[in-house]
Amino acid sequence: TGTAITWVDQNNPVIQSSNDVGKVKVDDTDKTMSTNGEIGTNGTSKVSINRPDLWEVGKEYDFGSNLYGYRQTGTTPSLDGTITLVTDTSSFIAFGGYITNITPDDCPVGYTVNSNNYSRAFRHPADKNFNIYIVGPQMNSRPYDIWVTYKK
Repeated sequence: TGTAITWVDQNNPVIQSSNDVGKVKVDDTDKTMSTNGEIGTNGTSKVSINRPDLWEVGKEYDFGSNLYGYRQTGTTPSLDGTITLVTDTSSFIAFGGYITNITPDDCPVGYTVNSNNYSRAFRHPADKNFNIYIVGPQMNSRPYDIWVTYKK
């Protein structure tokens, strides 16, 4: 959330219970755990900004203060090409995920297998889309799971 995180002295007599350490919210209904202000919503679904692997695929989550999150899965183009995740963003904040079955292991997004095989994330200044650009035969026709957080 942009707020500094500080350590708490567990021997401090001011602390009355373990609930005072970390101030972590656990939501049994949605199986999410996050600090206050980091829960994103999409209808009735709630998720933690810290667990993009639990975001529902193809759904946009609103984390407040114009911050959004989105997760997409699919297969990379059979030839070099671009995967567009979101459109009309003012900026992207963070992204991650992977492209599967890249020799020798899964390839993190924005990674180079070698000089001829890579993926790059970028926001196009003209259309404001967030894209992943795929190049090379080892990057083609591969399953992917990618997430992004961005501002509108």
